[in-house]
Amino acid sequence: METVIDRIGEIMQPIAAGAIDRSHIRGDLYDLVAAGTTSRQSDDQITVFKNGGGAHLDLMMASYVVDAVNA
Repeated sequence: METVIDRIGEIMQPIAAGAIDRSHIRGDLYDLVAAGTTSRQSDDQITVFKNGGGAHLDLMMASYVVDAVNA
């Protein structure tokens, strides 16, 4: 998570511009997909995921989403 917050422009730029602050970043991939947990408090909230690692994590996440939609 620190890699994304401190080194990835897609997160650094909105923080620097004041659009979001560090407290809006609530977890990492493991927190996002952990069984039985959610960070959303209502159906109108949106979860944004930024991969700060290798492309293999994008593939894993896409596979997870497809499986969840098809379930």
